[in-house]
Amino acid sequence: MKALFKTIRILVLSAGLLFTLCVMIFSYGTNNWYFLFTWKAVERIKWKPQNVIPWGRDDFPVKIPDVARIPELSNPEAEELYYSYIQSLQVLCQRVIRIGSFLDGGKEMCIDEPYKPKRPCLVYSFGINWLWDFDEDIVSMFGCEVFAFDPGMSNETDYFIKGPNITFYKIGIWDRHMVNEQGWHLMTLKQIRKKLGHENRIIDVLKIDIEWAEWTVLPEIIASGELQTVKQMLIEFHTDDTMKTLLVFRMVYEARFRIFMRERNPLGCRYKVPWSIRERPHCIEMSFIHI
Repeated sequence: MKALFKTIRILVLSAGLLFTLCVMIFSYGTNNWYFLFTWKAVERIKWKPQNVIPWGRDDFPVKIPDVARIPELSNPEAEELYYSYIQSLQVLCQRVIRIGSFLDGGKEMCIDEPYKPKRPCLVYSFGINWLWDFDEDIVSMFGCEVFAFDPGMSNETDYFIKGPNITFYKIGIWDRHMVNEQGWHLMTLKQIRKKLGHENRIIDVLKIDIEWAEWTVLPEIIASGELQTVKQMLIEFHTDDTMKTLLVFRMVYEARFRIFMRERNPLGCRYKVPWSIRERPHCIEMSFIHI
């Protein structure tokens, strides 16, 4: 009898471990495994590095329709498309590393060639909130010049040197030059680049973590052409309006930025979907490279 109970216990534990493994694989994302098993079927762009594999026929697993057709979607259709899209990968970066904390503030970055930052590399980091891990890691690992921006750090001076190669400005990014009701000094990316004398420099990494303002900022960056000077963009999206989100994602896609990593935040950042009983995460970390 003891042997029988022992056998049953082993079977139960094995089933539990198998279930846990399945959950981990699902959490990692089916598209990651999709890339691992189908990489030979995709075309490579000859002038790009061999270990970055874009889809060659515009046949991503999940596609957003043209901007003119997006308003035709119903709210449930837009929601399902949005959550399918943010779980898809559009390009395979074989070397992805975490820059900064594994908690809030850290980002996933591609270091395949030619996206790996090399001196004299330039990084713009929007949204600090007194968390400097990302900026300090970029400097220590790649020796880049980092310019950090956050108008909400009220206790700080308008400008200071945080440390070697890290310069802080109490400026926020927006779709126009203004001072808002909170007294924050806001500028466009183009105006900031001109202010710092960076008009003719490539931005190796653009980090954006600006708490909902990304939906105002991104269309302006794209329309002004400034996003074309960026090699990779690491951004946290917040949304409870999937229709607006799809419009901006389509614009980002048309600007030739492709998703190589995404990270959901299902615990600390959720909202109730108005037309269903579901709760969804509305904070999504996404990383893009410019192909």
